Formats: sequence, structure tokens, C-alpha cells
Amino acid sequence: MLPPDRNLAEMIQQLEADRRRHAEAIEAIDQVLSQVGRVVSHARLDTADFPVSSGGMSGAPGVRRRGKFELTGERSVLQVIAHRGNPTTAEINEHWRAEGRRGVANVILLKLLKQGLIRRLIDASIRGSRYLLTEAGQEESRAAKDRDIQVPMEPRPQIDDDAPLTSHAPSGSNRLS
Repeated sequence: MLPPDRNLAEMIQQLEADRRRHAEAIEAIDQVLSQVGRVVSHARLDTADFPVSSGGMSGAPGVRRRGKFELTGERSVLQVIAHRGNPTTAEINEHWRAEGRRGVANVILLKLLKQGLIRRLIDASIRGSRYLLTEAGQEESRAAKDRDIQVPMEPRPQIDDDAPLTSHAPSGSNRLS
């Protein structure tokens, strides 16, 4: 019912004024949403060069890519060590990447250490370690050569006899410094 102190015409005028204000507010909201839509569609076009993995933003891992190489990673590292004599961790990793492999060879080095195929030498003059083949590693490297598989690389000079070296036998340590 109508309030007794107000007139019906005044109430209609007030409602119409409220309706105009609401219509103006809706129009302003529509303009803002239209601008947001343009920005978002522009952003989608700009990110087309950077596709999101099938996992999206959920943090799920993407598809794992595996390379096909003539040599296994272990055999490649053994041949590098056999050919260069006593390469550093950095030199082995440099060769690893030159072959087109992803990551670093540190996991392979640890595996070969635990298998007793290589020996780690701590060299205070460099960052990291140097590696030598053990007798078992030399036999494994010779077996690969007998199968006529070669890794082209430039030989490195032997280490200086005056440099302090410490030999470490394979142990349960995961430290590859």
C-alpha cells in the first residue's frame, strides 16, 4: 500500500530517477567489461608463441622428451674420460651438451662411480672434480671401441703433476663436486 504522506506521482518520479541511475551504472559496467574483454583477447594473441603444456597451469608435468643417440649416456661419458685422460666435470658436461643431450652428466658420473668404472680425483685448482677410468672402465671403453663406435673429440692435456690431487674411491656419497 501507499504511504499516506506521499503522493503517487512523487513515488513514480523517484522510481524513474532510480531506474535512470541504475541504467547509467549498468552502461558504465558494460563499458568496463568491454575494455577488459579487448585486453584479454589481445593477451591471448600475444601469448600464442608461448603455448602452455597439456598440463596447463595445474603444475602437472608435460610430456617427457627422450633423445635418440648413437651411444648410451654411460658409454659416451666413458669414452670422453678414456679419450681426454682426466677431464673435469665441466668438460664432461660440455661434451654432454655438445652431443645434444639435455641437462648434465652428473647422474651418469655418480652411477659410473658406484659401478667402479671411474675414479674421482679432487683437484684444488679447479671447481669440481677430475675423473679417471678404473681397469674395469678401461675394459668397458675398449669393448666399445671394438664395436667400432667412435666419439670425435679433441684430446685435452694431462694434469700438472705439481697440482694437489686427492683420490677418492667410490662411496655411498652423492656429492659430485
